[in-house]
Amino acid sequence: MKPRATALARSQNSRRESAEPVGASAEPRAIAQELEADVGYVLRRAQLAVFADFTSGQRGPVSRPGQFAVLSLIGRHPGLSQAQLCEALDIKRANLVAVLDRFEALGLARREPSADDRRANRLYLTPSGERSLQAAREAQREHEARIAQLLGSAGRRELLALLQKLRELGKE
Repeated sequence: MKPRATALARSQNSRRESAEPVGASAEPRAIAQELEADVGYVLRRAQLAVFADFTSGQRGPVSRPGQFAVLSLIGRHPGLSQAQLCEALDIKRANLVAVLDRFEALGLARREPSADDRRANRLYLTPSGERSLQAAREAQREHEARIAQLLGSAGRRELLALLQKLRELGKE
């Protein structure tokens, strides 16, 4: 390496070593500011906030939105098959089985063999499951009211319509 190039390299290394790391003094919100224009990033951050609010309001064994969805559909459609529930919620069978195992262990739901198809199970809530669903629905109503208060009823309707449009991305 030529003497001039060596001096230049030492100078650059010296500046790198003595310089403060990029972003070290930046405000945390400023660091991620460039991501605030990305729909996926903002949507994920909003999802985390909405899920955290949902979870904080639940007091019983139903603590997550997915669990609420499963319990709610079983409660509204007694005798629903596991396959129908998977299709309705667009979830994998293995994921549903884990939720159902937990609900059965807690005494909230039961699986019964289908009279029509020996390979299928029909799903039902137990009396304890009905009570848990009622409490979870009340907490869900309060959660939805907080969202409506934040967005306004027209904003809430508009958000739901836009989110439905975004769901079309996965269907192409």
